[in-house]
Amino acid sequence: MTAPPPGTFSATSQRHGHTVVVALAGDIDMTAAGRLADALTAAAGQQPALVVVDLAQVRFMDSTGIRCLLTAKQSTGADGIGMTIRGAHGVVEQVLTVTGVLDFLTTTSYTEPPQQPAPASRRRRWSWLSRRRKSTPSTTAGP
Repeated sequence: MTAPPPGTFSATSQRHGHTVVVALAGDIDMTAAGRLADALTAAAGQQPALVVVDLAQVRFMDSTGIRCLLTAKQSTGADGIGMTIRGAHGVVEQVLTVTGVLDFLTTTSYTEPPQQPAPASRRRRWSWLSRRRKSTPSTTAGP
């Protein structure tokens, strides 16, 4: 995957058996958060045993990107889906390390996939993540 121009973001996903790999590229900031949430929602909607988020082509990530990853990890875990990241480097690795979330996001435990399809309630739980992209950030009035 070729890195997109500065200020842009892309996400692609591929299923490999019981794993969905979501490859991200570019800059993950407030403008990309909705598309990141959509990509993670779609990956979890495939009901894999594990979602792997590949950050090898990500050049920049701010707090909104970290929040999306943490929220997705919490939601996938609640649904019995493992989630981990790989390929963080440079500034992105530093940000994840300084904020103390790198170890949490790179560790995963998951069980073998269930023999039965997941209940419909699993799909409904992810709808909140997609709605987050529609909300606008709050601003605080100055002194």
